Amino acid sequence: MSMFPTLEKLQVAIEAVGENEIYCHYLDHAINVSRDADDEDWYIDVEAPDGTCPYDGWWQHSANKTAEQAALEALTGSMLINRQMLATLQPAKGGE
Repeated sequence: MSMFPTLEKLQVAIEAVGENEIYCHYLDHAINVSRDADDEDWYIDVEAPDGTCPYDGWWQHSANKTAEQAALEALTGSMLINRQMLATLQPAKGGE
C-alpha cells in the first residue's frame, strides 16, 4: 500500500520525501510542505510555472495532520483541485 494513496490517485509526482517534508509536482506547479518537528504546523509553498505563489504560508492548527494531508491542503488551497473532487478520492470515514 502506498504511503500517500490520495496523492497517488491524483497522479501527483512525488520527488522527495523526508520525515517532515514532501516535495512534489502537480500540473507544472512545484509543491513543498514541511515542518521542523511533529508537534509544529506545516509550512506550505506552491509555486506556479510563471513564478507566482498561489499558496505560501503556514497552515494554521495543522500540527496533528499528516504529510499527505498537508500536500492535499496545498492542492486545494492553491485551487489546483477543489474539495468536492478531493472528497470523491478519499475513503469514507470509518472504512476503506
